[in-house]
Amino acid sequence: MSLATKLSLAFSGLIATVALAAWMVYSSAQQAFDQVDQQRTKAVLAQFQQRLAASKADLHQRINQAANSEVIRKILVSPGNLSFTIEAAAKRSLPQALRRRLRPVASQNATSTPWPDTIGRDRSQ
Repeated sequence: MSLATKLSLAFSGLIATVALAAWMVYSSAQQAFDQVDQQRTKAVLAQFQQRLAASKADLHQRINQAANSEVIRKILVSPGNLSFTIEAAAKRSLPQALRRRLRPVASQNATSTPWPDTIGRDRSQ
């Protein structure tokens, strides 16, 4: 064996050893970063779920407070408002009541001209 062959074998062995060591360091570093990333993701997800639950509870509490407030009760029971009173809702069903309220609007639109003809015109024509 010549000196050049011996040196090339030794050099290629050294290169293979360095490449193997670099691959092992890269692999272990990648695993460590992945593990830290997974832990952070789990922590962020848990924090998000806690905040979502707190917001949900707060919203539920606010809705209950608003629904049970005296102002809302007065609005619902007052005569002449657009919402249904408790007595009216008990006397007739919602679809019948909606049909009765929408019938005047439908009759007004039935006499008007179609959409393209109404552009730029006065409705009294």
